[in-house]
Amino acid sequence: MRIQVKLTILLALIVLFITIIMLIYKSYNEDKFLQLFNDEKKNVETAFGRLIELKKQEVYRFVDNYTYWDDMVNFVTINQNRSWAAENIDTAITDFKVNSIWVYGIDGSPVYFVNNLNDNTLEKNLLPKEAITNLFKQNRFCYFYINTSKGIMEINGATIHPSVDSKRKTSPRGYFLVGRLLDNDYVSELSRLIGGDANITTNLNMTGTNDRNSQKNGIISFSKILNNRDGFPLAVINVIIKSSIIRNINQTLKNTFIFSIIFILLIAVIIIFFFIYWINIPLRLISRTLSTENLNYSKNLQKTQNEFGDITRLISNFFEQRVNLIKEIADHKLAEEKLLESNCLLEETLAKLKDTQQKISQQERLRALGQLASGIAHDFNNALTPIMGYSDMILGSPKIQNDRKRMMDYLKIINTASSDARVVVDRLREFYRSREENEIFTPINLNQLIQQSIQLTQPKWKDQSLANSITVNIITDIQQIPPISGNEAELREVIANLIFNSVDAIFANGSISLRTYADNENVVFEISDTGIGMSEEIKKRCFEPFFTNKGEKGTGLGLSIVYGTIQRHNGTIEVESEIGKGTTFRIRLPITEEIQDKQKEQKSESILKPLHVLVIDDEVLIQDMLGEYLSIDGHTFELACNGREGLEKFRSGSFELVITDRAMPDINGDQLAFMIKQITTEVPVIMITGFGNIMKASGELPKNVDYLLSKPITLLEFRQTLKTAKELIFQQQ
Repeated sequence: MRIQVKLTILLALIVLFITIIMLIYKSYNEDKFLQLFNDEKKNVETAFGRLIELKKQEVYRFVDNYTYWDDMVNFVTINQNRSWAAENIDTAITDFKVNSIWVYGIDGSPVYFVNNLNDNTLEKNLLPKEAITNLFKQNRFCYFYINTSKGIMEINGATIHPSVDSKRKTSPRGYFLVGRLLDNDYVSELSRLIGGDANITTNLNMTGTNDRNSQKNGIISFSKILNNRDGFPLAVINVIIKSSIIRNINQTLKNTFIFSIIFILLIAVIIIFFFIYWINIPLRLISRTLSTENLNYSKNLQKTQNEFGDITRLISNFFEQRVNLIKEIADHKLAEEKLLESNCLLEETLAKLKDTQQKISQQERLRALGQLASGIAHDFNNALTPIMGYSDMILGSPKIQNDRKRMMDYLKIINTASSDARVVVDRLREFYRSREENEIFTPINLNQLIQQSIQLTQPKWKDQSLANSITVNIITDIQQIPPISGNEAELREVIANLIFNSVDAIFANGSISLRTYADNENVVFEISDTGIGMSEEIKKRCFEPFFTNKGEKGTGLGLSIVYGTIQRHNGTIEVESEIGKGTTFRIRLPITEEIQDKQKEQKSESILKPLHVLVIDDEVLIQDMLGEYLSIDGHTFELACNGREGLEKFRSGSFELVITDRAMPDINGDQLAFMIKQITTEVPVIMITGFGNIMKASGELPKNVDYLLSKPITLLEFRQTLKTAKELIFQQQ
C-alpha cells in the first residue's frame, strides 16, 4: 500500500476518531446533565421535606407546650370548666393558626372539642373511643392525616401530663389532638416557598414523574405521600418546579456540541487541502525520483527550504556517495566488533568491582559490630568494677564484715551495679528491634541517683586515678529538685559515662563538679571537669557513634549512648568546652507531676500460695539459687540436673509447675517442654535462658513454653512469673 493511501486512511481514521470522541463527549454531557438534574431534584425534594417538617413543628410545639400543664390536667380530670377552655383552648386556634382541637379523657371519652370550620361532624368522626387509647400505647406523640369534608387535615397529638413531667414518664391524664386543614392558603404558601406549583390530591395514582422531555426543559416534579393513622397512604402532595438553570444548561450543552461538530468538519476540510498540497504531491515526486533515479522530477523540490527539500537534497547526495557509504558501513561493522569486545571487558571489570565492594561493605559491618561489642564490653567492665571492688573489700576486711550497716551499703551498691550490668547485656537485643514507644518510666530522685553513681564509679575516679598518681576530687552542689520520670538504670549509665569521660580527660590533679537545680519545667544536671577540653571540631562530632579522640582506648559509643538515652527521656543535652579549660555537659529533663510507680506496686504484691515445683538445670549454682528463691516463699521443689532426669521425675511425681533451662545436654529445654506437654497440658512450663530478652524481641518464644525468663533473674521477676503461672493453673482448674 502506497504511503499516500496510508496517510489518507490515517487522516480519515483521525476524523472518525474525533467524531467518536465528540459522540462520547455528548453522551458524557447528557449523563452529567442527568446527574445534575437528579441532584437538583434530590435537593429540591430534601428542601421540600424540611419545609413540611418545619410546618409540622409549628403545630408540634403548640401541642407539646399545652400537654404538660397542671391546668390542663385539672380541666380533663376534675372540673372540665368550659369557661377556662374557651379562654385558653379556643383562643389557641387563632393564635397558633390551627382549625380543630380535641380533648379526651384517660379512657378515650371526649371532653372538649372546638373548630373554626363550622363542621361539628369532626367531633365524632375523628377517631372511635378505643382507637384514642390504642393510638398512644407505644408513643406519647402522634402525627397523621385524615380526610374531612373540607379537605385533608394534618393531626398532631400528645398525652396530657402535669407541669413537672415534661419528659412524660408518668401515666397519661388525657389526650390532646390538634388539626390543621391543608387548605388553599397552606398549599399556596408551600408553592411560594418552594418556588413552584403544589397541589394535594387523594388520587394516589397521580404522582409526579419526570420524562426525558421534561428533564431537558428543566421541569422537576415529585410527590410526597401523606399517611393516615394506620401508616397507609391517604393523599399525595404533587410538586412541579420549572428550573431555568437546568433548561439553560441543557441548551448550552446542545449548542456546544453542534458548534464542535461544525468546527471539526471545517478543520478536517482545511487539513485535507493542505495535506494534498504539502504532503501528497511532494511524496509523489520523491517516489518517482527514487523509482527512476531521475533527479529531474524533484528539481523544484530541492530549492524549497522544508523537510521535502532536505529529503531531495539527501537523495541527490546519496547517489553520489553510494560507494563511500558502503565503505563506511564496513568500518562501522569493524567498530561494532571492537565495541562488543570492550563491553565484555567492562562487564568483567564491573563484576570484579561489585565483588570488591561487597567485601569492603562486609568488612565495614564487621568493624562496626566489633566497635559496638567493644563498647558493650567497656560498659560491662565499668559495671563489674564496683562489684569486684566492693566484694573484695567485704571478703578481705573483717572490720567491714562486722559493720552490718556498712556491709549492707556495699551490698546495695553491688546489687545496683549488677542491675546495670544486666541492662548493658540487654542492649544486645537492639540488634533485633527498636525501643518500644510505650515504655513506662518510673519516678526517679535524680540527686540520689547521682550519689549512687559517684559511689559506683569510685574505683575509677579515685582508686585508678591514685594508682596513676593523679588526684581527682568530686565536688557536688545538690539542690532540692522535684522527681523526674525515666529508666533508672539508663540514667545511672548516663551519669557514669559522663564521670568516666571527665576522668579520662584529666591528666593531672583536677576536679569533677556535679550540680543540680530546677529551671521552670525542667530539672538541670551539670557535670564539669578541669580536663584538657575539646576543640570545636571534636565538640561538633562528640555525639556521633564510633567517633573517639582516645585512640584504641575508646569505642566512640559512650557519648552517643548518652545522647540517645537523653533523647528517649524527652530531654536535651548541651556541651561547652575549650582547649585547656575543661568541659561542661548540661542535661535538661522534664519534670513529671503524676507517675504510676509500677515497681512499688510490684514489690507490694503478696507472696503466692505454696506450689510443688520441678526445677531442671545443668548448672548447680543456678539450681541452688532457684531452690533458695522457692524456699523463701514456702514452695516445695525437686531438682534435676539434666533433661532426661527431669522427664523421669515428672512422669513419676506430681508437680504443679516446671522450671527448666534451655541449653542442656542430651535433652534440651525445647524438647523437654514438648515431651511434658505431650503428657499433660495443665502444668505450666517456665523456660530460663540467657537469651530470653533477645528471643522475646525477635518473637522466638518456643511453642510449648508458657513463660520465658531471661538470665540473670531477680527475686521480684521470679515471683511475678510464678504469680502469673499460678493464675493460669487456677484458670485450668
